[in-house]
Amino acid sequence: MPIAPVFASYEHPFSTPACLDGVLEVIEAAPFVFAMRGDLGLAGLMALGADAGAVGTSSTVRNLWLPRKNSGSNRSRTILVPAAASWVPLTDLAEAVLEPRAGEPFRCDCPVCGDGGDVRDLLSVGAAIQREHSNAAAIALVRQIAAASDPVARWREVCERAADTYARFDTDGIMPASRPPMLDAWLTWLG
Repeated sequence: MPIAPVFASYEHPFSTPACLDGVLEVIEAAPFVFAMRGDLGLAGLMALGADAGAVGTSSTVRNLWLPRKNSGSNRSRTILVPAAASWVPLTDLAEAVLEPRAGEPFRCDCPVCGDGGDVRDLLSVGAAIQREHSNAAAIALVRQIAAASDPVARWREVCERAADTYARFDTDGIMPASRPPMLDAWLTWLG
């Protein structure tokens, strides 16, 4: 029987290598897996054998967060930064200091940004266009991984590039983004 799991946690559902071990057990046990409500970590699950995945279009439908008492939500709008393989709060992106157009960390070639586009240009447009960019960029990244001759190796490259991007954000003082635990879990799990 095909399954369509929604992974949930008090933190990010893929924030530890042990979580990824459990997800891999599900993928290996089912004849067809359509992973639901995820972020770009679903691209990694597809590289490992999940048949399909549904990337959420906003932070409220990307991952399922288990409720906590007294956990006030401080969710600001986010936008996908492809080099970081993650959604970044617009407030952090607005604080980014890097010479315009210098920027590998902010480069995006999705249909919304165009060839050599810069994600920071989307700060001045409406939420609908920002979501359109995030969707187009996520689809492009998932397609790259799915089309690779070795999807796991390609996913590892995406994760390594994202780690390098977050390191650059930090060491060059580009912006105050913190590296997602999911990224560290994937890098540990992939070895």
